[in-house]
Amino acid sequence: MTTSRTTTAEGIELILVEEHTRPIVTISLNIKAGLLDDPPGKEGLAWVTGQMVMHGTREWTREALNEELDFLGSLGGVAVGRDTTSLTGDALVRNLDAFEAICASVLTEPTFPVDELEKLKRRTIAELRQVKDHDESLGRHFFVHYLYNDHVYGQPLRGTEVSLGNITRDDIVEFHARHYRCAGAVAGIAGDIDEARAQRLVSNTLGRLPAEPRTLPEVPALDY
Repeated sequence: MTTSRTTTAEGIELILVEEHTRPIVTISLNIKAGLLDDPPGKEGLAWVTGQMVMHGTREWTREALNEELDFLGSLGGVAVGRDTTSLTGDALVRNLDAFEAICASVLTEPTFPVDELEKLKRRTIAELRQVKDHDESLGRHFFVHYLYNDHVYGQPLRGTEVSLGNITRDDIVEFHARHYRCAGAVAGIAGDIDEARAQRLVSNTLGRLPAEPRTLPEVPALDY
């Protein structure tokens, strides 16, 4: 097992762990976009955008995308945090080219279908309501609120019923265009892959995003 840290031609940081005992590659593609970029009144926009990139692209409908991932024996998903959005997944080496193409399409060619957006919003609102009947989730919610008070760090990742209702497809399209950039991106790759192939994978996925740097949000200091 060897570990290396390099930079691609696009300026993307690549952290690579080569481990050639199993024919599997694990990928984590991370961009600088998250909860801190949510505009006032539309909290949850970063999270919704991250979910929606998996709900259809120029090449794949949501159903076709999920079927193809199942056929390839791959897992894929998007996680959104305070300041990052991460596309992660596993692929068999023999299917790596096909999985790479899916990642590129998801990152750079999402179509954000309105019907899928409305389904996602309804499902998320229903889940937010269920929190009120789940002691552990409710306790976590109040702990975060007590810890951060009105600071942006205490903002709900998935937004609120009101803020989700305010989010439109145009908001998502604009958020994606403004914040999904390869500047500041970091890729983590591990498994049966060498550096040259890993560099090519990053260039063909994150490297296809716009290169122009974006303005990072100003975060107020925490006042304890």
